[in-house]
Amino acid sequence: MSYGDILTVSISAIAAGVPLVTFVYTLTLKARVELQIGEEIALHYTGNYAKVAEDLRMRLILRADFVFLNKGAQPAAMTGLYGTVWPRGSPQPDGPNLAWLQYEKTERDPGTSLGSAARYRSGSSGMVETTVIPGHKVVTARVRLYSQSRMVLSETDYMLKLKAADGSARKGGGSLNCWLHLSTEDVTDLAENGAERDGMIQARISLKKRMTARNDSGARLLNPRKFGGIVGRMFPSRHLQFDSGGRLRDL
Repeated sequence: MSYGDILTVSISAIAAGVPLVTFVYTLTLKARVELQIGEEIALHYTGNYAKVAEDLRMRLILRADFVFLNKGAQPAAMTGLYGTVWPRGSPQPDGPNLAWLQYEKTERDPGTSLGSAARYRSGSSGMVETTVIPGHKVVTARVRLYSQSRMVLSETDYMLKLKAADGSARKGGGSLNCWLHLSTEDVTDLAENGAERDGMIQARISLKKRMTARNDSGARLLNPRKFGGIVGRMFPSRHLQFDSGGRLRDL
């Protein structure tokens, strides 16, 4: 077989393979959800009312904007979003302690006129529901994750692991790892003023995303009981870091 024949056969094989690759990419790839988070995380607590069981007072509420990207061709059925938060340096809890319960909506206060200082109000706008993400499509949402029981932050550094639950995939959805750094003043302000009162948010702490993610021994940090230091050094994990921005001022 001559060089020209080999070249012709190769070109024909490539030409025949392109439609197959296109078919696989556009029609047959299983759903695969990738999780991304916005530039800000806001923290506050539920109310601290005597009529509510003590274990359900001061539940932590974490609000953030999320992007759910389905990189597969088949639809994804996202059934929930869960988080695990714990003090940095402590063992990771055995299971998630935050769950997506509500959407949140932010709008301009109609009492402020154009030209004056803008004020915004924010509140829950609906309960969580299964979200269908078509193949190769994106869904965005501003959501609130609630702790299952009372959770009052007492440290300044926390780890946050987020996981999207994809009911259409056996291996679940995408995940994301974050560091949260609060100041001592943030912790005190949340404890004293962070609880909702009469349906109003008294104070929220804003955490801003750093422009660059930090690399660290994620395997060891995320589960020090399971992984040794050598594994963490061999497989460093990329973490998004959120630093204190003080009290959220736009509400």
